[in-house]
Amino acid sequence: MLTGKQRAALRAEANSLDTILHIGKDGITEPVVKQARDALAARELIKCRVLETAMLTAREACDRLAALTESEGVQVIGSRFVLYRENPDKKQKEARPEPKGPKAGGKTALKQGGPGKKAFVKAASGKVRRPAGTGGSAAGGKRPAISVKRDGFGKRSGPKQGGGSRGPRG
Repeated sequence: MLTGKQRAALRAEANSLDTILHIGKDGITEPVVKQARDALAARELIKCRVLETAMLTAREACDRLAALTESEGVQVIGSRFVLYRENPDKKQKEARPEPKGPKAGGKTALKQGGPGKKAFVKAASGKVRRPAGTGGSAAGGKRPAISVKRDGFGKRSGPKQGGGSRGPRG
């Protein structure tokens, strides 16, 4: 049985899926069940559609197909529904070894380049950021900070900024 959070995550994932199984006027037949089983084994999450000519509603088709394929119905909207069945073999293949490197423990690693290359700091979160004094900030950057003053009417007095969509009257 799926929890609400699991169901919500699966619904979000199924949003971008294409419909791969169609149930027509013959209803749920043995070939349809076999196709659903094969698709669930390969993908774990499938989106299905009940055509207008079928004598089943989407809810009925979802419940029957879920029982026959030993899967769970995630969502039913209109004539479409989503089925999920966990594949333990697929989970073992997706298990990845832990990354190697000095990122453990929340410490940072300093990457040194050759001559003329800048050093960057890679944090434990995996984000690369520049150390202080290498540019990007007004205090330690290459460009000095520009001070802009405003008079009492909201007009700027200071270095003129180019562009503007108001024209010459500013």
